[in-house]
Amino acid sequence: MVNIWEFHIKQAKTQECFPLPVIIPLVFYTGEGDYSGCRIGLDKHDRFVIELMKYILNINDEHRDVKEFISLMHNKLQPKLEEEFMTLADHIAEKGRQEGLQAGLQAGRQEGIMNVAIKLLQENTDPVFVAKITGLSLDQIKKIKFSNVNGIIS
Repeated sequence: MVNIWEFHIKQAKTQECFPLPVIIPLVFYTGEGDYSGCRIGLDKHDRFVIELMKYILNINDEHRDVKEFISLMHNKLQPKLEEEFMTLADHIAEKGRQEGLQAGLQAGRQEGIMNVAIKLLQENTDPVFVAKITGLSLDQIKKIKFSNVNGIIS
């Protein structure tokens, strides 16, 4: 909960973030068997929890049984969660494609610069001029020239 509040404060960047949002921690257990975790007085407030979640999820049906309501909530939330995860997965995949594209473009630029440098050096162009035109360091130009002279680059 503190992390949520810290995030809220950082996002606001002004005093207008106060008061902080109310956070109601709820656990909806949908596993097999009885829930063995801590239940602090929730039995007395089952109706409140149901009404709160009906309000949050915009559910108009009347559900008196907690297990029935949790099942309904699970069915209602599951598609939304799957959609969110798919959206997140798509976003991550797109970001990966963009990063890969950028890396490929950068590699292509570097290869093009190297090819220009090699061709200029093959035409006996002054290495200082080649460095100035290509943006490569004089040391890189000397290495290219050495590799070209020794037949490493054809």
